[in-house]
This record gives sequence, C-alpha cells and structure tokens, in this order.
Amino acid sequence: MQTLRVNGYDMAYLEVGQGPPLVCVHGSLCDFRIWSAVLGPLTRQHRVIAVSLRHFFPDRWDGIGDTYSIAQHVDDVIAFIGHIEPKPVDLMGHSRGGHIAFRVAQRRPDLLRKLILAEPGGELDGTLDPEFKPGPSPLAARIAASAEVIAKGDIDGGLQVFMDALEGPGAWKRLPNVSKQLLR
Repeated sequence: MQTLRVNGYDMAYLEVGQGPPLVCVHGSLCDFRIWSAVLGPLTRQHRVIAVSLRHFFPDRWDGIGDTYSIAQHVDDVIAFIGHIEPKPVDLMGHSRGGHIAFRVAQRRPDLLRKLILAEPGGELDGTLDPEFKPGPSPLAARIAASAEVIAKGDIDGGLQVFMDALEGPGAWKRLPNVSKQLLR
C-alpha cells in the first residue's frame, strides 16, 4: 500500500502490473482491497492502480465534517489522476465508484482514455434523462434511514437496511458471516 497527497489528504492506493494505467474506484462498502480478486487478469495488460477513497480503509472517519461526499471523492480522484503518468488513463468504477468515475469523466474527459462503469450507483441529475420528473429520491431516503440506524449504534442493522435497499429484501441475511464482518 502507498499513499499520495491529494487535496490535503493522504489517499491510499495499491499499484501493480505494467502497461497503460487503469485506475479502479471501489463502492460504498469496500476499499481498494475489493479489486484483489481481479488484479491478476487486469495486470496482464495494465498497470492497475486501485484507490481507497477518503474515509475508507485504511482511514477511519469520525463522522465529523463535510468531506465524505461524492463531490469530495470526485475532486480527490481527479487530483489523484493528475499525478499519474502517462495520461490519459483508463478509469473503472464499481457502484459508488462508478458514479464517481462518471462524474470524473463529465468534468475532466481529457484525463481519460476509457471509462468502465460496473453497476454504477448513485443518482444522476435530471438533465441526463429527458423523461425525468422531479420528486423525492427513494434511494436517498433509504440511505438516510441506514445512516440513522448506524448513528444509534446498530451497525449491523444499518448495514442490513443499506444492503436490502440496494440488493433487495433479505440481501443482508443471505451474505455469509465472513462477508458481514469485512463490511463492519
């Protein structure tokens, strides 16, 4: 594991392989370690750079401040890519990381050669969908409900609300115990 100072923060990352750079951005319940299962195949043709977003492992967040946001993570990934040579890079994001990667591509397409989105999460602004009708966000409400449960000290309960909101009822209960422990 290495770190790179971006936007006043030491961003952790893992870099392996040779070839054109492929930056990998994880989802909400993960960190750079989630990419370990695919590093072998990916490093056959790329220099894989798997980042851990601000406030994710190995960092711990105390919940104070406003730096845990999509906007901050987008700024951090843009700054991180700014240090990588050669450019442009390939950028791959999964879940929350897919949303962040999409936002990076919107703001700085000059930094990217390819964009790979795997099950991108998050909500896009309505101007991207001509059929969009403004209204309450069901996903935002579920995430807020999860955060409320966690804030009361029930981490497992909050994670259950979160996973069930994303993957459907019973998703948390179907996870093996070892996976649940990694998410805590």
